[in-house]
Formats: sequence, structure tokens, C-alpha cells
Amino acid sequence: MTANPGSHRHTARIACIATTIILGGCATLGLADNATSLAFSLKHGAQTLRDSPKQELAVRFEPLGQAHEAYTVEIHHSSREVTVDAFGNIDRPGGSYIRVSGLQPGGTNYHERFVFVPKDLKIAKAGTPTEVILRKAGRRIEVVELR
Repeated sequence: MTANPGSHRHTARIACIATTIILGGCATLGLADNATSLAFSLKHGAQTLRDSPKQELAVRFEPLGQAHEAYTVEIHHSSREVTVDAFGNIDRPGGSYIRVSGLQPGGTNYHERFVFVPKDLKIAKAGTPTEVILRKAGRRIEVVELR
């Protein structure tokens, strides 16, 4: 039995929509933050790039608050690759950490399951989205630039 190639894309779209709805609802209740939102965007971007013949992908990120807000994105580099088990748990932290300021500031290392960050990255923005550049590097996906 062969899988329908379109079904994977359909499932990915549904997962992306569900994540957006959940994060939007959580943000309204004060249960989500900008860093967690960025980590979920990186998860989706890494999956999209991995399934693509492309070598690079730009992930667009906007903070959860108002579109005109000022914010800073800081991503500390990875010290090592992490191993992820069947339940999505990592063997131990890889050293990378995302901090995003703004109206709903926060920090997380959730992205370590999906991407590797070879160097520290930082950008300050006001009223415009950030592009996070993902690039294939062998078998892993790396976060290589913030624009």
C-alpha cells in the first residue's frame, strides 16, 4: 500500500492550522509567549525544508502582540546536537535557547528538537516581521541568519 503524496501535505497543513489556533488561543489567555511561537514556527519550517528539495528556507516570524510592537530576537548557539526519542523528549539540553522580547516576552529551548544553531544570532525590530533563515547542513537543519 503506497501513501498518497498529497496526504502528507494535507496533514502538515492541518497541524500548522491547529498550532496557530492553539497558540492564538493560548496567547489570548496569556499562556503562550513570543519565544514559544517562534519555536513552533521553526518546527514547521524545519519539517517543510526537510521534505523539500530546496537547500534554504525563510521562516517569517511576527510577535504575538500587536504588529507594530518593538521586539528583539536572540538565539544562543547550540553546544551539541540533541537526540530525540519516540515521545519527543531530548536526551539532554543542547545549549541553544531562544529569547524574544515584546508585549509577550519569553524564552524556550523547544526548538532544539528540530534545528541546530551554529552561532549566536540577534536582531531588533519594530513593526516588521523577522525572517529566520534555515539551511540544510548534511542531515540536520540549521538556523543561520536573522533578517
